[in-house]
Order: sequence, then structure tokens, then C-alpha cells
Amino acid sequence: MTSPPTNASVAHAPGGRNGSCAGGHRQSVPIGIAHTVAFVRHNLPRRACRVLEVGCGDGQLAAALQNSRCAVVAIDEDVTAVRMSRRRGVDARRAHWPRFHDGLFDAIVFARSLHECDDLNESVVYAVQQLRPGGRLLVEDFDFAAVSAATVMWLHGVASGLAAARVLPVKHWLVAGLLGKRAVIGVRPEVSQNLQDHDAVRQFLASTGLPLREEVTEYLFRYVETEFPGVQERIRQTEAKLIAAGSIEALGRRFVVG
Repeated sequence: MTSPPTNASVAHAPGGRNGSCAGGHRQSVPIGIAHTVAFVRHNLPRRACRVLEVGCGDGQLAAALQNSRCAVVAIDEDVTAVRMSRRRGVDARRAHWPRFHDGLFDAIVFARSLHECDDLNESVVYAVQQLRPGGRLLVEDFDFAAVSAATVMWLHGVASGLAAARVLPVKHWLVAGLLGKRAVIGVRPEVSQNLQDHDAVRQFLASTGLPLREEVTEYLFRYVETEFPGVQERIRQTEAKLIAAGSIEALGRRFVVG
């Protein structure tokens, strides 16, 4: 099923859920972060909780969560990412997963990072071991192998129109690559070969023996980044409607384990 629409403004916790961990004031965050926020918040325990984000990047998601009633620890292997996260006030550590331990957590979040782990089985097993009783493993990822020609054509059309209107600075390699190709049919987004296969991710999550729920959701809107207010959110909503109608494929994948 697709996720419910999210707004660009969310309770200050870009990575969280609508629950008792919601913070007090509100802050505008990027649409892609807000989309992840809604998923994580909805699935966190309804109590004060301790959260670990694995592969935190620049720390936007972690920074949002820690301003709720959640204590957040974030790790990344990249020293620049850790530095950026700390500038946001995040308790960020440079560490390699699964070689990290700092007590147990109520939730461990992999936001588009689990597929980069060298050993999926070890990474998933260790994550489960680091959960408190009743804790949850939350995974957000994508499945480019599921893309259809119609889906690629839709993204190409959206990006072409925005670029022609000069409201889309072509920053992302995927969009730049699509706009540079004449033949759209059969084009597949290129993915680094050292990323883990989506089916393998599902398999190892299922092998934990814990309750497993999978959702599909819109994803391609993340690549159409524009500074014009409301544009990217409208694209996200359109993508969700087309997915619901069966016109394009949903490439976003979400798992709740536990």
C-alpha cells in the first residue's frame, strides 16, 4: 500500500512518526525527508524511545527525531557526513555497521542504507540483537529492478517539462542522464553494482522470524528537486495517484520488522 501524503512542514522530527514522540514546534523540511519522517514516526513505539539511525548522511532525519521525545544516536562511515550531522546537533559517531554497540534501542532505522551493507545477513541479525524487547527495525529502500518503461517515461516527462520551464536545476545524475537520452523506452536507472539486491533484503528481513510488514510507496519524486514551493510535493502526490491507478510502478519499499 502507498503511504499517506505528508506535508512539507512536519513536527520537528524529520524521520519520525505521528505518535507520542511528536515534538512541539514545527519546522519546514525537504519533501523527501518529510516523507521518511511520516513512515518512521508512524512506526516508532508510542513512548519515550531510544533510536539508532544507521547511515545517517548529513543528519537531517536524525536531527528531526531527536527533537521529539526520542534520544537519537546516528552513525555513518563517512567523516564528512558525521561532521555535518554534528553541526545539526546530532549525536553522530563514525562507525561501521555491524561493528557498533552502545546499548540497546527501541528502534533501529535504515533509511536507504541497508542495501549498502557488505553482509546483509550479519547486518540484519545484529540489528535485531540490538533491539530492546518489543523494539522495531525500520527499513526504507528502493527497487529499481521493478521499473517499467512507462515509469521511466513519466519521470522523463516531468523532468523535461520542469527543465524547460527553468524551475528544475538538473543536479541528480539520474535526471541528468534521462534528459540526455533521446530514446526513453527501455532506459533503466543505473545502480551501483555493489548494492544489495532488493529481494535479498526482503529475504534476510523475513529470516529473522519476527513479524514483517512490507509497503510500497512513491520514490521517484525525490530526484526532482526544485526550490519552487509546492512543486515537488505536487509531483509526489501525482506519483502516488498514478501508482494507485496502476499506471506506473512504485519503486519505494518499506519494511517494519518486529
